[in-house]
Amino acid sequence: MAYYDKKVVYLSYNSYGSKVKSAGFVKAECSGRDYSLDMRINGMREWTEKQYDILAVTVSGKEYAVGRIFLHNGAGEWKAGCLKPKEGGKEIAYEEIEKLRIDIADGKTVEGIFRIAAANQTDMPEERGSKNEQEKAAVPKHEERALPELKAGSKSDSANSSPEPIRMDNIILNDKWQQLLQVYPVIHPYEDEREYVSIEPKDFVIMSGDYQHLANNSFLLHGFYNYRHIILGKEKETGNPEGSFYLGVPGVYYEREKMVALMFGFEAFECNGGKAEPGKFGYYLRKVKI
Repeated sequence: MAYYDKKVVYLSYNSYGSKVKSAGFVKAECSGRDYSLDMRINGMREWTEKQYDILAVTVSGKEYAVGRIFLHNGAGEWKAGCLKPKEGGKEIAYEEIEKLRIDIADGKTVEGIFRIAAANQTDMPEERGSKNEQEKAAVPKHEERALPELKAGSKSDSANSSPEPIRMDNIILNDKWQQLLQVYPVIHPYEDEREYVSIEPKDFVIMSGDYQHLANNSFLLHGFYNYRHIILGKEKETGNPEGSFYLGVPGVYYEREKMVALMFGFEAFECNGGKAEPGKFGYYLRKVKI
């Protein structure tokens, strides 16, 4: 089977190398030698409304201008197939992309890390296992969590027997939330210690039966198709030591949007900094059970 990789790379707004806040994401998907990139930037109203160059930085340290993105009201979109340097030359292979970067001003950048450059990195192999296994392996390195190791069988097991492949339905954890943290990309949408996972409507099988229908919720689907992700997290509550689970739909806060969200069952809004203001990016939330 040909190589397959699919992941979400989160963008950060940096000032002289230090992260200031989240700036959006890039959805990347590669099959064989072909790949596609879908960049969404949001929440950056302080930026001047103009076009900015997008640079691809390779693991060898070379930089190539590969496109431009126009920002309006702090948001913008850019999609591309296999990248080609604007100055000419051959396509940039998917496995050669270390990061994408946008230079906003002196010392101000937006960037998303695809992989950590390594001196011994080699060309991408043609065969890398099943698509399902590769999707799990595609979590960005700073978000990657190892799956728990299954214990070997009894001492009477044959030494020549081959170990069975690890399957998620064979992994038994006492806490389902801890299992989800190991399977899905972990993010910090509010720039604090709270952990959420990034999911899609197709993942709603993890919900209890009463909430799986939300995969067809019109408001939720609208937010997903705009930002290509949904979040699920566990929040501590007064009087509830176990905590509650919240499903979050990405969007921009406006009173009218808030009213629409409420009609579809999303009763709260939260954003980085905690104060909801018109035009601020965040998440419309509702309680769920898993």
